[in-house]
Amino acid sequence: MLYPKKEPKIKYQKFTEEDYLPHPHPGFSTLAIHAGQAPEPIHGSVNVPIHLSSTFAQKDIGELYSTFDYTRGGNPTRQALEECLTALEYGKAAITFSSGCGATATLLHTLKTGDHILVCDDVYGGTQRYMRRFFADNHGMSA
Repeated sequence: MLYPKKEPKIKYQKFTEEDYLPHPHPGFSTLAIHAGQAPEPIHGSVNVPIHLSSTFAQKDIGELYSTFDYTRGGNPTRQALEECLTALEYGKAAITFSSGCGATATLLHTLKTGDHILVCDDVYGGTQRYMRRFFADNHGMSA
């Protein structure tokens, strides 16, 4: 033997598959970092890219490249956020909105004629006007 065998200064730990395979119930931090954030398929970036496009090209009329045609109906960035929020809340789905007004209008449209909504006095002015002037008059609800 040309060189005497030395003990390594650092003892190496042996790992099993259970040590590095995904845990069946990951914690909040793991979900916040990984849920809905698979590597980007073209370049492999590990951070979700911000898609600023409002319109997505189509292969042909009605034949999409993916599931997106117009940002108003969704885009890859928003989909990643919704998947992450769903995982963090252990939910079935999540919907995100570009504005509070969009979220408010969508929520109000789930109600039925005759329903009553409790609204605090210092709610955003646009929300208050929408509920009391438009929605209450046109949909038979009181706020």
